[in-house]
Amino acid sequence: MVLARLLIAASLLGAVPALAQHAHAPGPNGGRVEEGSGFHLELVTTGDRLDVYLTDTAYEAVPSAGYSGNAIFVVGGKPARIALTPAEGNRLTGRSEAPVSKDAKGAIRLTKPDGTTASISFH
Repeated sequence: MVLARLLIAASLLGAVPALAQHAHAPGPNGGRVEEGSGFHLELVTTGDRLDVYLTDTAYEAVPSAGYSGNAIFVVGGKPARIALTPAEGNRLTGRSEAPVSKDAKGAIRLTKPDGTTASISFH
């Protein structure tokens, strides 16, 4: 009986870190995916360029027309503010003064066409 309880407790403890991480698989463009405020954002960095792909909670593309945003990421050890503007399809894009690493930490604040905002962190 004690052994059964120990096994159950051990299995529950092993599940807690997995639940806390809530990691997403890479997005369709190979980028990191985070969710919040009714969106999934896929962040793709290529050198000094940031591309952000908008999808809803069902992973359906949300056209970027009418959206704008700002990204603040740690670049070269310092915070860098990157303006994001609509591009084709569901993509917003912007450029940093220096290359942005694929695992950079920061946040993106979107302004929706109706003027409301949404913020999503990348850690």
